[in-house]
Amino acid sequence: MIDEISTKEEVLAAVKESGWSLKYASMELINDRDVVLAAIENDLDSLEYAGPSLRFEMVECWKNAIEQGLIN
Repeated sequence: MIDEISTKEEVLAAVKESGWSLKYASMELINDRDVVLAAIENDLDSLEYAGPSLRFEMVECWKNAIEQGLIN
């Protein structure tokens, strides 16, 4: 299990196993694009635990992709 002092490598490994592990990562790592992308690749619902700016950015990207017909 990860916690506030876990390294980026430890958190990456954890979120690749279970995206929900993002919930326990440090503030720095919930705002790290690589970590958040790895988490949502495992479980899209883990976006709930991403930092606010990354969460907003990801939602905007999805909205644009849907509007352009790139995804359903």
